[in-house]
Amino acid sequence: MSKGIFFVLLVLIIGLGSVYSYVFAYVENEGNSVSDHIKPPHQLIVTVKKGDTLWSIASQVNKKGVDLYKMIYYIKKTNGLKDHLIYPGQQLVIPEIS
Repeated sequence: MSKGIFFVLLVLIIGLGSVYSYVFAYVENEGNSVSDHIKPPHQLIVTVKKGDTLWSIASQVNKKGVDLYKMIYYIKKTNGLKDHLIYPGQQLVIPEIS
């Protein structure tokens, strides 16, 4: 492979990586930090029951009409969940989202 082609490929890979990182960071935080949306003093603790899902819990506690995807994102972030798996008996902190 010539040096010119190698250089072009390297620039493309670095450029795409930068774009991906920027988009991922923006989407994850929706342009704001998590702390901009969560009010720590007002938290509810929910104990997971058999058959509960993050969607069902978010639906039950969502009194302000916050987008459920956003609500689930902040529940996961607050509780350090890496995926949507929750278990009966598990306690989840439900942040109040502005």
